[in-house]
Amino acid sequence: MKAYVDPTRGDEDRLRAERVCTTWAERDPELCGVSSPVFGIDGKFIGVLSISAPIARRNRKWLESMKPVVLAAAETVTAWLGRERAW
Repeated sequence: MKAYVDPTRGDEDRLRAERVCTTWAERDPELCGVSSPVFGIDGKFIGVLSISAPIARRNRKWLESMKPVVLAAAETVTAWLGRERAW
C-alpha cells in the first residue's frame, strides 16, 4: 500500500483515513482483492493483510462486503503485534 510506504503522497489521504483498499482487475484482469495495513508496536507500517478472488467467481458487492472483514482482521493482527490502535 503505497499510502503507507510514502506518507507524503497527498493523493492517498482517503486511503489512509479508511485503512482499507479494494482492487478490481487493476494488476491482473481476472482478480479482485481487498487489503488493509498492519502496523508494528512502534506504529510503523510493516505489511498488508489481503484477500483476493477470481472475478469470475465474485462480484463488486462481495468485494465491498469484505472491506470490514479484512480491516477487522488487520486490526487484530496489529493488536497481536502489541499495538492497540493503528491510527
